[in-house]
Amino acid sequence: MNPMKPFFAALALAASLFALHLTARSADKGEEPKKDEPKTEKPKAPSGVSQEVADAARAALRKAGLDAKPEIVTKGVSRPKFKSDDVEDALKKAGFKDLKEVAESLVKFPDDKSPAVPPPPEPGKPPETPGTPGTPAPVDVPKGSKEACAPVEGVGGPDLIWTPEGFGASATGGAGGKRVEISTATSDAVVAAFKQVSATKGNAEIVFTCKGDIDLNPPDKPLLKADNVTVDGRGQVTLWGDKISNRSNPLFSASGTNIIVRNIRCRNDGDNFSFGGASYPSCTRLLISHISSSGSADDGVSIGYGNKDVTLQWSLMAGNTRSIFLKYENKGGDKREIQNISIHHNYITRQWIRGPLAVDVKLLDFRNNMVTNWREWGSRFDSGTTGNAVNNLHILDAWCKGKPDSTVYYKGAGPVYFAGNVGRGCKSGNDGNAKEALPAAPVTTLPVDEMEKLVSEYAGCLPRDAADKELMTIQQLAPRGKVEKGLRTPLTRGGAGSATAPPDEPAPKPGPDDGEAE
Repeated sequence: MNPMKPFFAALALAASLFALHLTARSADKGEEPKKDEPKTEKPKAPSGVSQEVADAARAALRKAGLDAKPEIVTKGVSRPKFKSDDVEDALKKAGFKDLKEVAESLVKFPDDKSPAVPPPPEPGKPPETPGTPGTPAPVDVPKGSKEACAPVEGVGGPDLIWTPEGFGASATGGAGGKRVEISTATSDAVVAAFKQVSATKGNAEIVFTCKGDIDLNPPDKPLLKADNVTVDGRGQVTLWGDKISNRSNPLFSASGTNIIVRNIRCRNDGDNFSFGGASYPSCTRLLISHISSSGSADDGVSIGYGNKDVTLQWSLMAGNTRSIFLKYENKGGDKREIQNISIHHNYITRQWIRGPLAVDVKLLDFRNNMVTNWREWGSRFDSGTTGNAVNNLHILDAWCKGKPDSTVYYKGAGPVYFAGNVGRGCKSGNDGNAKEALPAAPVTTLPVDEMEKLVSEYAGCLPRDAADKELMTIQQLAPRGKVEKGLRTPLTRGGAGSATAPPDEPAPKPGPDDGEAE
């Protein structure tokens, strides 16, 4: 027998008893036994002026939903620098120390060689949607199919532009119902089709099989009032309101549940598109996709008066006095609440105000839109509205002379979450009062630079006609260096090259809602 064995056994027993004694003392004091805690290392970023630094900085900013390009100052300084606190904070958080080195790297190496997918999230943090600085908790809204958006033959484009998303994504319209064709390009044919489907309570697809321009001037309001209806212009029809004598009659009106409106243009009325109204019922489960609205004396698109579960996507609002109306009729005491509105991947340009205006909307999710060249207000979240404004691009060109500090405005609204918005020639619009995104229906949210390319090419009724193209590009549509109020689409039916300057109309008189007309 080893004479040392009893000694070692006694020593092990003593060590065990001492450990139990320490544990008991910790328990008496209400302390937890200490465990080895992992050390959290601060993120490290490359230094110097190099392609590596530029690529790493772009990846970090993309992860935060930011774009450094419009935030770099090069004039009047010895070395490039950032003018945005948001950009500097994001870079510091990513481990960059010398921010002037980063700015110089981004200027010297403008070609992005970093991977398209942002770097993985930090340990313990949930993954984020690419380019989204705070992904909202999803709301259970099933994603729709491409059939709901009916891709236009010969247009093409990625699947994303033809995929229904947002609160109205589950709309099926009149799929499987009766097919009602509008085969002649006349006002009477349009009104007759609307009346027929309204009389039979819906369950129908209204399809324009004719092509070209249709001047509407019906003796009564051309209202579609039915459930389970699809209206499809097939990208080849434009409704004109120049001859409508009563400007309080919208050019296109719809009311009901489970409605789809797609691939159609409306021009030059009071309200071009109206969904729900002060004198008729609202819309529920509404999908509006690839429409173009221009030249309205009032609203390009009106989604007021109790509408619920609505998506307005991949559309063009150009040259309207007021672009998008989201509000109830407060003059007559109408309190039908507007709920769950998704506005995404739209091109909104050359307006006076309302891009959009949201008053008392319970959850407006406004993301991945382009809003350009307004005179008074860009986008407004007003009086009781809650929601998100994420990864939108606002642009004021020098010739427009709009208000650069009126990008995204909120008054009496909240909670509202603003993040990842980018401004060129104006404020970026990230001054919301909520720290986290509010729960909303899923929408693919791209980094601003990626979104800009797709929306510029694919928003609106496709393929674009000459008027839509000119409204997006030609400065002469805003004579004397400003966007006119009530700009009428200044093209004849002859096509490109026939543009004339719009009339010099006086500005609409301000209404009671802080400078906005009703």
